Parts: sequence; C-alpha cells; structure tokens
Amino acid sequence: MQAFEQADETIRLDQLCQKLDVDPGTLDGMLQYWVRKGRIREVQDAALDCQACGVKGKCPFVIRMPRRYELVREGDQPPVVCCSPQQ
Repeated sequence: MQAFEQADETIRLDQLCQKLDVDPGTLDGMLQYWVRKGRIREVQDAALDCQACGVKGKCPFVIRMPRRYELVREGDQPPVVCCSPQQ
C-alpha cells in the first residue's frame, strides 16, 4: 500500500512487480484483495473492438494495455468507464 500512497499516478502491474521483486501471479492476488476491500482500483482504458474482422473482445490484432492500478482516496468518485454502444 505504501507504493500506492507515494505514487502520483497509476502504477502498472509489471512496474510494481519489479519494484517489490514479487512474482506477477502472487502480486495479482495481493492487488485483487485490496481491490475487493476498496482501497485500490484497476484503471481500465476504453475497450477497443476490431473493426476489420468483427471479433468482439478477443481480437489478436488489438493491442492490450498493461494493467494499471491506483489508490482510492477519500472523496474519490468512481472512474467513468466508456462502453461501446449496445447492438
């Protein structure tokens, strides 16, 4: 939690793994615990759908951004997540 309290921006999972010298699988479990407790949250980019092949959510040609997390501070509003229009 200290790493999040000291950070001024979101922290990528891979950066935190290197900083803490922890295996990504182990760190993911730790982060999910704090997400459930409401102390940190995952920052998600708007979902991109492939426009070429029409595959929704699993297109191998769409770049996935690294997972990022941030500290939830008192008075924070939940992040707005953009969604694609329903069909």
